[in-house]
Amino acid sequence: MINDTHSHSAGDSILQDVTKIMRSLLPIDDLLARWGGEEFIFYFGNKDAEQVYKIIELIRLEIQNFKFIYNDKQIHLTCTFGICYRTSEMGLKDCINAADESMYQGKEKGRNITVIS
Repeated sequence: MINDTHSHSAGDSILQDVTKIMRSLLPIDDLLARWGGEEFIFYFGNKDAEQVYKIIELIRLEIQNFKFIYNDKQIHLTCTFGICYRTSEMGLKDCINAADESMYQGKEKGRNITVIS
């Protein structure tokens, strides 16, 4: 939507800002990658459910409150996150699909939310 409203350059600039925010709040031993378009994927190693939720919520709130500026215009942005806690019986692809489904549930609930599968 940002690309369509403000330009692809604005979208690229905001993706860079979002990445900086996420990396600044992500513990050093955890991973972040762009999954496609405006989607990102995280991998948390030795974190329990409560720790992961707190980190993701911190990131979500920081993005929600950040003042993105492009060409002297402020752009408001929110993010919806889906979390899946991988069990030993679950393959990585299944975990990613469950997290993706949780994200879509969050979008259906009005966006700007973190949903756990």
